Amino acid sequence: MDADGPAGLAALTIPPDATPLCSTDGQHLAHFTSFPARREVAPPKDIYIGTQSSQRRVEIGGVVLFAKFSPDAKNLYVLSRQESGASTLSSIDSSTLQVTQLAHDLDAWPFPGPEMAVTADGKSLILPLATLKKPDDARRQVPRVPERWLKLYRFDIARRQFSVVAQETDSDQTDPAVIGDDLYWVSSHNTKNVIAFPASGVPVHTVVAGREAYLPTWSHDGKRIAFVEGEYRLADWALSQDVGIVAVNAEILPAGDPKPFVVGNHEDFPVQWSPDGRWIAWHSHRDPHRDAPYYDEPGATDDIWIRSAEDIHAPEIKATHDLWETGWVYWSPDGSELIYTTWDRNGAPGVYQVRVTKIDTSTGHPIQERPFPTPKQVVSPQVAIWSPSGDEVAIEDAAGPTERILWVVAKDGSNLQNIISYPSETYGGIDWSPDGKTLYYSALDGDRMKIFSIPRTGGSPKKISDGPGNYLHPSVSPDGRWIACSEIETVQYLRRRALQ
Repeated sequence: MDADGPAGLAALTIPPDATPLCSTDGQHLAHFTSFPARREVAPPKDIYIGTQSSQRRVEIGGVVLFAKFSPDAKNLYVLSRQESGASTLSSIDSSTLQVTQLAHDLDAWPFPGPEMAVTADGKSLILPLATLKKPDDARRQVPRVPERWLKLYRFDIARRQFSVVAQETDSDQTDPAVIGDDLYWVSSHNTKNVIAFPASGVPVHTVVAGREAYLPTWSHDGKRIAFVEGEYRLADWALSQDVGIVAVNAEILPAGDPKPFVVGNHEDFPVQWSPDGRWIAWHSHRDPHRDAPYYDEPGATDDIWIRSAEDIHAPEIKATHDLWETGWVYWSPDGSELIYTTWDRNGAPGVYQVRVTKIDTSTGHPIQERPFPTPKQVVSPQVAIWSPSGDEVAIEDAAGPTERILWVVAKDGSNLQNIISYPSETYGGIDWSPDGKTLYYSALDGDRMKIFSIPRTGGSPKKISDGPGNYLHPSVSPDGRWIACSEIETVQYLRRRALQ
């Protein structure tokens, strides 16, 4: 130990990126390494157990998700992810380091996150699972599946039996903690709707509700709105996102029932129509060879795809190769190029760059990919979109954890202009008016995200959304009269119940 820290504190002899675990008596310490920053690096499959001064390596046989000491510190319980995407529950003897498998093929969230708890008598574990069956990878891809929300199960260690202790039909139950005879946990409720309002800024109305719909985009003729749909289920993180579409009337109200538009395994981000309406492009993590079992599985593509707009069964064309955490994609006004943002596999994780891919407009196939000449003042361009004339690009830059900058730059990377800086902690989105004179963006207004407009030349912004919700991802109709956007709300409740 390093005794040079503040009074009463000492530095631990574990890697700085490791997750530490301490027994209740403070005498035992374990740690496991967090997921690697680069997707091509395999996550570690071991955990270290011992004291504050030294720990010994134990190979667990899967990617460690979370762990917990028993009250007497004689055992460490570990949940790990199998290659299939299912999980295994194991017990490690703190003295001998012997590993005992307690249960396998569990239907858990396949990432570090929702903790498990140990009852005060040490006889049971409380952990979040979607079902008591081996995960069904095909079901994981479906946008709305009530039984796939995480529930809290009690696992009797001696009998090796599970029983449900907390469940809801529309939300995840996570982060259990046992205090005395009571169980505490978090119940998370998420709602996403597509709304619309006139660009002049009068009250909003709902276009698509009840389908967990968000990220709207307009068809080239303005008569339909496409949207991403899929429940925010932790057990199926990102896998359940497809694209739906709904016809709208002149008041931008539904003119029929929503229908599937882009359906496939893994996440599908919003579609963008080519200017002539012939093609759509979108971002997807789809695996062409199987139903994806979890977000970062090796077969996930993380690329831009193209398809004939009006034939949902038409071949899907992969327009990029080996991208990493790709963002939204936009067509150039002449339909010859796609612009999008992505991380650099050889750079720092979390830092975006802008790229452009030239497209053969007759076949939809990619011709050439190139980096966009982004000026060095731009820190991390999360969104990039062509101006209506194609002479400029607007960029939403994550300049800091809570700061965004809206830039406009010429298509050759020159003449960078700072239009406005505003607070945001998420992907707010931006868009142009059809005449190129106005920009729209989403920013924090107090503790809520709202839609603002600002002249292309800069100046004073105007809040144009009205209502109590969080409004993000503005999308301007082709005639410039309407704004469609996402309405997103997340509410978490702290629950308690007595354990029998």
